[in-house]
Amino acid sequence: MVIVLTNLKARTLCEWPSHGMILCASDESGKIEPIRPPAGSKPGDAVFIGDFPRQPVPELNPKKNPWEQVSAEVFVNSDKFATYQGTSIWKTENGNIGTTFLTGGKIS
Repeated sequence: MVIVLTNLKARTLCEWPSHGMILCASDESGKIEPIRPPAGSKPGDAVFIGDFPRQPVPELNPKKNPWEQVSAEVFVNSDKFATYQGTSIWKTENGNIGTTFLTGGKIS
């Protein structure tokens, strides 16, 4: 089980159209680990980020990539939880989202 950012503009990977991106954490030494949902999660579970409301904007600007606007502020904290701005922990109804081994890694 992994966390996937979906509904992205299609990119061709190995001659296959991709509309999503698996989110991983990476540290300064180059270690990489997928961001994982908590035990008991199911495919399609909603991800919440802190207390931010889950209200999609009516229409995204096709010339701007929303991930680029927030990617500098998403990382894994010292407790191995995925965060936005260091305080808003990513979670599902089953608990917090994070890594098994990496701490302090950037999410991309």
